[in-house]
Amino acid sequence: MNELLTHTNQLLQLNEQLDSIYENVKETGESPDFFETVKPHADQVRDVLEVWEVHVLEWIAKTKPKYFHKQQVENLKENITAVSVQAFFPATSKKRFKELIRSNQYNLESIVQKIETK
Repeated sequence: MNELLTHTNQLLQLNEQLDSIYENVKETGESPDFFETVKPHADQVRDVLEVWEVHVLEWIAKTKPKYFHKQQVENLKENITAVSVQAFFPATSKKRFKELIRSNQYNLESIVQKIETK
C-alpha cells in the first residue's frame, strides 16, 4: 500500500511538473530538442507509470474500491503518457491539455484519498 501511495504521489508531482513545463513552453513558443529533453522525460514518466500500474491493479483487486476500476487505470495511463509529450510543444491545445492535467490530478488524488481513508 505504501508503494502505491509513493508512486501515486510521484505521478501527481510529475503531472504538476508537466503543467509547469507546458506553461513555460507556451510562453516562450519554443519546443525543446526531442531526443535531449522530451524523450528522456517521457521515458521517466513511462517507467513510473509501469510500476504504479502493477501496484494500483493489485490494490483494485484487493480492495475493490467504489468508482475506480481497471478501465480508469488504462485511461489515466494514456492521459499521463499523452501530456508527458504534449507538454513540450507550444502548438498543443491549451484547453485540451488543461483538461487532461485536471483529470489526471483528480483521479490520482482520489486514489490517494481512498488509500489514506482505509
